[in-house]
Amino acid sequence: MKRFSDLTEQEVLALAISNEEEDSRIYRGFADGLREQAPASAKMFELMAEEEVRHRSRLNDLYKQKFGDYLPLIRRQDVKGFLSHKPLWLVRPLGSTRCANMPPRWNTRPRASIARRRRPAATLRCANC
Repeated sequence: MKRFSDLTEQEVLALAISNEEEDSRIYRGFADGLREQAPASAKMFELMAEEEVRHRSRLNDLYKQKFGDYLPLIRRQDVKGFLSHKPLWLVRPLGSTRCANMPPRWNTRPRASIARRRRPAATLRCANC
C-alpha cells in the first residue's frame, strides 16, 4: 500500500479516474433509491452522476494523451490515508418517511476519537435519525 505522496503522476491520474467512476455509481445508486419517493432529489443525483461521468471522460482523455491506453487499476483503498467510502449496501438509508416531516437539525457530534479512527472527530448527520 502506497502513501498518496509516493504515487507517480500516472498513478494519481488513474486514481482520479477511478474515483470519478466510483462517485458516479454512488450517485446513481442514491438516485435509484430515491426515484419513487423523491423524484426531484433523484434527478439531482442523476445530474451529479452525469457530471462525474464528464469529469472521468476529460481525465481519461488527458491520461491517454500523456500515458497511452493502459490504465493501471488503483483505487482509494490502495492508497494509505486516502478517504474511503463505505459500500452502499452498508450505508443505512436515510428513509424519507422518517425525516420528511421533521425540520432538519444538523448536529456535529463526535463519533470516535481522532487518534483511534484518524478521521475528523465531528461528522454531520441528521439529528432526527
